[in-house]
Amino acid sequence: MSDGPFDVTIRVAEVQQAEPFPEANKPELVKLHLDLGG
Repeated sequence: MSDGPFDVTIRVAEVQQAEPFPEANKPELVKLHLDLGG
């Protein structure tokens, strides 16, 4: 939990793959495979 409204962590990732997610209740949701680096 953050200590204040400006105590945040921002991460940037590259999308490696996106695929349908039929188990989701909303059809617009997809599974994303991300490369966070490092």
